[in-house]
Amino acid sequence: MKERRCLIVGLVCAVVLCLTTSMALAKDVCQKQNAKILNISESVIDPELCAPYELCQFFEVIGTLNGSGGWFRDLDWTTVVAGDTVVLWAEAKIETNKGDVWLKERCILHLVTLRVSCTSMVWGGTGEFDGATGWLAHAPSSQSGAFPDTTQLLRGEICLASD
Repeated sequence: MKERRCLIVGLVCAVVLCLTTSMALAKDVCQKQNAKILNISESVIDPELCAPYELCQFFEVIGTLNGSGGWFRDLDWTTVVAGDTVVLWAEAKIETNKGDVWLKERCILHLVTLRVSCTSMVWGGTGEFDGATGWLAHAPSSQSGAFPDTTQLLRGEICLASD
């Protein structure tokens, strides 16, 4: 009887160990992001260049995330809130040598101070970023924090899907 109880306890421990190990291995691997967005272009309203959107801007990213990208939106994706605050919505893509990162972005622009801050949700991508999740935030790097600024600080976390 005692041997059987030891065998059952041993089997239960082995099963629990296997389950916790497989759960730990199945978790997404999250990577902190610390980069700069540089050389932000002027906004372009060009249905061919920006297709399928109406407006786009392009930029470079240098840091833990390296590549080039763009923001894409339609002109009616703007909401005025409380008179002097504007919310801008966009989709973005950052192309890297490891694949593309796809983002849904919301920026808040204060019209009086021209300060802007943006947060993005990572919703997948291609290559290494297929199935990725996470968040990125960016804001002007200048002391004034004013918009437009051609250099912005980018911070966040991208979680890569496990295989």
